[in-house]
Amino acid sequence: MSETMTDTEFLKLKIEILMGQLKYYVTVVPLSVSQEEGGTFSLRVVCPHCRKEMEYRNYSLPNANIFNVITYCRNCRRRFFMVSRAYSCLMKAALLVLAAMPMVLKLKLFEYMEKLKPWLIKKLMSGKGNMSKIKKMLFP
Repeated sequence: MSETMTDTEFLKLKIEILMGQLKYYVTVVPLSVSQEEGGTFSLRVVCPHCRKEMEYRNYSLPNANIFNVITYCRNCRRRFFMVSRAYSCLMKAALLVLAAMPMVLKLKLFEYMEKLKPWLIKKLMSGKGNMSKIKKMLFP
């Protein structure tokens, strides 16, 4: 990938970054999620930084059951991610699986995922449904 770094070293670096993101991702599962008029959602959360409870309204979620939305605390102005309970469980499970997996297997998995990504994006884009929802799922 670069003049001084081999493809394998670059892939290992990408894996380390992903593991760091999974491990140190500041998330909070909302206390309540309710649908409002017009298809938007209202989320009540407790900030993971200052512990203040607040409500965020008028959020557009691609899927109410599994979501990942970035937001800022209105009190302390620090960033965090509001995630569904299912998304939180999936990320914890992925971290456990990846932590237990040997590096050779991780490399093979990520090589396969890199090859699969263009096909998956093409399949999602050509499928029926709202394009904005698909784009939000791919690029949260």
